[in-house]
Amino acid sequence: MIDRRSSDGNYNFDHQPEENTENDSVYKKIIYGILFACFTFVFTVNTSPRFAVACGRIYLLRELALAVSFSDTLDDAIKNANLQLMNLKDTDNGIIMNIEYLIVNKNKINITYNYESKKYTDLDVDFVLQDGLDNELDENDIKLDNKKIYQLNDEENKNRYQLNIEFLKSKLPLMLNLSCNFYEKSKQAPEKINANKEYVGKFSFKLKYIIF
Repeated sequence: MIDRRSSDGNYNFDHQPEENTENDSVYKKIIYGILFACFTFVFTVNTSPRFAVACGRIYLLRELALAVSFSDTLDDAIKNANLQLMNLKDTDNGIIMNIEYLIVNKNKINITYNYESKKYTDLDVDFVLQDGLDNELDENDIKLDNKKIYQLNDEENKNRYQLNIEFLKSKLPLMLNLSCNFYEKSKQAPEKINANKEYVGKFSFKLKYIIF
């Protein structure tokens, strides 16, 4: 039994054992560690498809990854492991472009790419799509959605994007020729938005993939 009387013989009820304070500190560290691990898992699943696909191969991690995924495309990759690495890189006029990977299914293809340029800081891009026989695809049959994921490097103006292509009527071609034409947004007047643009960088990639 612990004697909590002070030196004058009176009981000191304000005194707190030091071991309680130490235990509270340990519990807080454990809770913060768990919260940090959860945040890191959610962030990594939604920013690294390679990690998401790897989780898809392990049942418990697969279910957790599906629960925290913010994208239908990522859900497909986790379920089907249909991420296909490309790593196609080219350079033109001070612009470096890299096709990182594809996520492919029957009528959709998701292209993750990045570009960087020390020469230009306000670039935008137009896309031209052709099948493997160099036939331009019908614009009315294609739905394009190009969205920025995040800035990789502010100093080098390195940006990461996802281009989502959905074929509304026809099937996904067996091979896709992707042309990417970059222009400076600041030099494109609003009233000339449909006029001929002065492209500062042009890229063409042949994308070969497996359709799941």
